[in-house]
Amino acid sequence: MKRISTLFILATILTSHLAAQQTSSGVSLKNVVDSASYALGMNVGMGMREQFLTFPGGKVNFDALAEAYIHAIRGETDALIMNKEFAQTFLQSYLMAASVRDAENAKEEGIRFFAENKNRAGVITTESGLQYNVVTQGEGEKPTSEDTVVLHYIGALLDGTVFQSSYDRGEPLKMEAGNFISGLSEGLQLMPVGSKYVFWIPSELAYGAEGAEPKIKPNTTLIFEVELLGIEK
Repeated sequence: MKRISTLFILATILTSHLAAQQTSSGVSLKNVVDSASYALGMNVGMGMREQFLTFPGGKVNFDALAEAYIHAIRGETDALIMNKEFAQTFLQSYLMAASVRDAENAKEEGIRFFAENKNRAGVITTESGLQYNVVTQGEGEKPTSEDTVVLHYIGALLDGTVFQSSYDRGEPLKMEAGNFISGLSEGLQLMPVGSKYVFWIPSELAYGAEGAEPKIKPNTTLIFEVELLGIEK
């Protein structure tokens, strides 16, 4: 009970610093509840924004979203131009159609990319469709699919968005070479220890039509920069 009281007192003290302030739209934060309401709205908004940065079909119209949200949360149903049932049905249909369209666009983008990339100097294309470039050629042995490899890597999308990085984690990855997505497993077995390669992996050798949420959408081409540090038998 004492802990709860202490936290409430702390919240009151923090609020006193905000009490004289107004939001950008002129709303005054007069008490603890006002400040908590503002903090809640900020947290909800930031969380929603992260989700909507990759909204299917295009960029979300935040003005339309905010207007509908405010009317709905206040219970002002007369101000809404859709009823709940229609909104749910429309949104489900939209998301399904947008996802299909985005997947088709990603597949076409990948086809165009690989057709152009294969003509770049130093790019090698394997029979499976995997493309790679040798940045540094090592002199060690090559792993088999059963070997545990030790590697540093950066995984990115065609637009440069990084979705995974062992460098960011601060330690190399150890995993059996055959347990990666098929394109990367194939590529690792081409690398002598001490090498650094860049791989361009078609979606059918990666996550295919399913994708891997949240960043890897269906039919997405992947880029991996891999440094093979060692092999553990």
